[in-house]
Amino acid sequence: MKRIYVLALVLCLLLGSLSAQVSDSLLFRGVVMEGDSLFALPYAKYTINSDRSYVSNELGQFSFWGKNGDVVHFSYVGFESLYVAIHDSLANDNFLMGVFLSRDTIVLSEVVIIPQTISPGAYARNMPLLSTKEEAVAQHNVDVSTYQAITQPVKEWDAEMNQKNFIQARTNDVVYKGQVQPGQMVGIGNVAVQAEIERVKLSKKKKPSQSYITLSEWEFLIATYHERLKMKQPKP
Repeated sequence: MKRIYVLALVLCLLLGSLSAQVSDSLLFRGVVMEGDSLFALPYAKYTINSDRSYVSNELGQFSFWGKNGDVVHFSYVGFESLYVAIHDSLANDNFLMGVFLSRDTIVLSEVVIIPQTISPGAYARNMPLLSTKEEAVAQHNVDVSTYQAITQPVKEWDAEMNQKNFIQARTNDVVYKGQVQPGQMVGIGNVAVQAEIERVKLSKKKKPSQSYITLSEWEFLIATYHERLKMKQPKP
């Protein structure tokens, strides 16, 4: 009986710790752009507290968990860096962030942070967030495995590929009737040629990119940024 009480106490402590961790966590989703052209900056680097480094995806989008007191450093080659401090004034728990980096040393880089009403827990169930290095490595391994699966040479043909090969073979018989077919000249059969064609087609497919924000959210960030720039302009 005493053992059951001890296990129950340990479980309560663990649940309390996890609950405190979630309540202290803030979800940030956003995109890194050039302040002038508003082009997205792919693979921009951002570091949290100088010990956790990540990069945005090919669309310049990112997502991370932060807490009060964290300092996030955004950087990109040829642009002025930007530091964002997370503090108590951020009363919400989910934020949309637009990072606008500047090439000019005179014009400062800007950040737009907009509170969201989506629950981080609900959002996390629909999107894998790379909150730790281990999770980032695991997600990368999954992406690589998927990419290799669709680009590796074809070893076993399915019914559709067999049908394509049969049709191609009959077509070649008609076109090259009475002649030596090109594939036979170099000792390569139709199966090998068709398999290579299928492999090349698949290899041209890029790994799907993960979107962290919607198009409407992206446009809203840009509109908010424009309004901020207008407010900074001197009045006549």
